[in-house]
Amino acid sequence: MEIRNVRTFMMAAELKNFTKTGEALGYSQASVTAQIKQLENQLGVRLFDRLKNGVILTQEGRNFIPYAVSLINAVEEAEHFGSGDLEPEGTLVIDTGTSISDNLLPEIIADISNDWPKLRFRVKVMDDAEMYNTELDDGTADFAVSIKASTELVRHQVFGEFSCKTVFICRSDDELASRKKVPLKEIISHPFVTTDRVENYGHDFERILQSKGLFIDPVAEFSSTTAVMNIISQRGGVTFLPEYVVRTGVNNGTFAVIDAEEDIGLNLLIRFYRNSARWVSPAMKAFMDHIKSMADNDVQL
Repeated sequence: MEIRNVRTFMMAAELKNFTKTGEALGYSQASVTAQIKQLENQLGVRLFDRLKNGVILTQEGRNFIPYAVSLINAVEEAEHFGSGDLEPEGTLVIDTGTSISDNLLPEIIADISNDWPKLRFRVKVMDDAEMYNTELDDGTADFAVSIKASTELVRHQVFGEFSCKTVFICRSDDELASRKKVPLKEIISHPFVTTDRVENYGHDFERILQSKGLFIDPVAEFSSTTAVMNIISQRGGVTFLPEYVVRTGVNNGTFAVIDAEEDIGLNLLIRFYRNSARWVSPAMKAFMDHIKSMADNDVQL
């Protein structure tokens, strides 16, 4: 069994398209098809159902993923046997949500890339914690990064954890920007733009308000924190976001943090996860060491 075919299988399982798989790996579509066919013949099962616009895994294909991950891990570990201090290289796949993808990971990746220029990154946005579990389990993702106010759903090993403040913000020319100790009831009575109220901290924020007998009636709700900030900067209003999301906008004068009379007590945690059953490649170790260094030095996210 050729490991090349197994790696092609894993990429096709992720991209669900043989042409895109070829583009990602530097093969022709015909070569990808031939590799998958050879693997299917060796295993004696059909791994993909071919559709008009792509492919999907069969049940046998889904069942083969853990074996494929084990094979790739074993080969990579063998390839690095005795490699000593060679520079880490390769592509790391990170699952996360929109706010972390848009506002936090770019700076972290830029810093790591300065130290290890041969590393490559693929950041995949998803807001379902159970999908983090699935992709860490089957090796589709190397890491997951989440932000939560309550108990995490992700069951894998935490190798970095950071606390995160939350703030109310408005446009810097809003009358709330210059006031001191603004009552919470008055803040939320302004046109309010919110992030997803079903998942993550948006749900926890609303739950805390309700415990105080307060409710919001948002003029708009977005999954993307970038979209929330865009509408605030263009049309005004108020929102509630992690501090790291708005730090640049506050520093450049676009937004202002509202001096709320009451701290609503919503403390967030940003956690970095890995599958502890997987072999840690030099590329993964470089990333993990950087995150651990940030945590050890109490870096404020």
